[in-house]
Amino acid sequence: MYSKNSMDEQKSNRSFIEQARRVQIIEATIDVLAKHGYVNTSFAKIAKHAGISASLISYHFKNKEELTMEVYQTIDSTRVANMLASVTGHKTAAEKLRSLIEADLTYMGTRPKLFKALVEVLFSARDAKGFLELMDNTEQPAISMVEEMLQLGQKNGEFGEFDTHATALIIDGARDQFLAQLSMQSDDNLEVFSKTLTALIFSYITKGEK
Repeated sequence: MYSKNSMDEQKSNRSFIEQARRVQIIEATIDVLAKHGYVNTSFAKIAKHAGISASLISYHFKNKEELTMEVYQTIDSTRVANMLASVTGHKTAAEKLRSLIEADLTYMGTRPKLFKALVEVLFSARDAKGFLELMDNTEQPAISMVEEMLQLGQKNGEFGEFDTHATALIIDGARDQFLAQLSMQSDDNLEVFSKTLTALIFSYITKGEK
């Protein structure tokens, strides 16, 4: 006869194994998305890459759309968590903003597969009406965090007057454009771009609009 503790331990071990398997599937999907693109990504191809059966993937994810959405959310949440961690310990808005930009570029720039997989899902996932599902997402924490730093700097007098939302979009656009090119052009220098972007941004935000 099994004791309650024994049954609970088995359940905990099973949950741990299942979670580890989901992580394995997500990591394999990232690799396949980055290498073959969204259209050519399938359970069969992911299973072959991971060395598991396609039926095992189906056990955890009902279809390709659910799996790739999980991939997108996993990459995005990890990216945002890294950005949040980067501002810890900094006191001024300028320090926080600089650290946030540099940390994100370093994190994503040294992991090109993540950005490629992110873009593949972003421009492929569609809703029931056929529209790009993620493009209409109003919740964009990576942009919101930058805007919050800009607003903080204006509030405490570190930065000049300018439109914080437009500036946050410009920073995000420049950052993502570089990351998109980085995966295809090995001669792009991550450190040079990071320094150039922050220099341009700080030159503008400290003076404000004239």
